[in-house]
Amino acid sequence: MAEMFDGVLEWLGSAFTVIKEAVVGAVLWLIKALGEFLVSIGVVDDMASGVTVSTIIVLVVFLVIIGLTLGPIRPVGGGSGDGGGGGE
Repeated sequence: MAEMFDGVLEWLGSAFTVIKEAVVGAVLWLIKALGEFLVSIGVVDDMASGVTVSTIIVLVVFLVIIGLTLGPIRPVGGGSGDGGGGGE
């Protein structure tokens, strides 16, 4: 039975690797391009600072997107008797 899925699993693994490399490459390109842009407009003095600031910007944007996508993990709010958690 395992031999039947070997080809599919190998194909999925290689597809995942290609997608992962593309995403990582795009993020690294974005960080470098944003760092060069920050240096060119004079926000930061050198490329090391530009890469640092752009990395922080990319991480914050990523966290905001994840937060908006997932929302609160646990239900919040609600009082007694309204069915939204809280009291009995």
